[in-house]
Amino acid sequence: MVLLGLLPTIFLLAVSGARSIQNEEVWEAILYGYIIDYSSPAYLARGDVIFDVPNKDAVVAISANPQMNEEVVYSTSEHTAAENFAASAGVEGSYGAFSMAASMSVSQSSDSSIKTVRLDSIIKALQYEVSAISELRTFPENFLTENFKNSVRSLPVEKIEELIGSFYARRLDLGGEVKKSYIMQA
Repeated sequence: MVLLGLLPTIFLLAVSGARSIQNEEVWEAILYGYIIDYSSPAYLARGDVIFDVPNKDAVVAISANPQMNEEVVYSTSEHTAAENFAASAGVEGSYGAFSMAASMSVSQSSDSSIKTVRLDSIIKALQYEVSAISELRTFPENFLTENFKNSVRSLPVEKIEELIGSFYARRLDLGGEVKKSYIMQA
């Protein structure tokens, strides 16, 4: 699964005698669970840390991957934006997180002579690729945090999904995304 635009800059409050703000390292994004968040621009939010990696060099690969792509998605009343976004992300069947992309999407008007179209222009600028390798990729259960294990034992599924997330990523493309949406009726 590829996640984009999640971590332009993340700050953690480090408490070590005195309070200070410290940047989190780029590779640490792979340690989190992810939540489907319809209010977020990428429709994803970071949940809680679920992995503890004592030696990152053995199980996490960090690669520079500078690239910029533009994608234009055109939707009509008959072919919705959710279907187009899901197709462009390789999602089949249910559109899950992408169904909210249609919140401003084209809708069927009660007057059949009025058609609605939507044009989305998306520019993605990538910086890094972070991948789980070796044992973290093949046996992630060996790296679970105690907090995550306790949460699974004691919290209901709904709370786990809300606080920790419903999935984790084995690979992340990190960078930024700018999206412009135009909606027109004719």
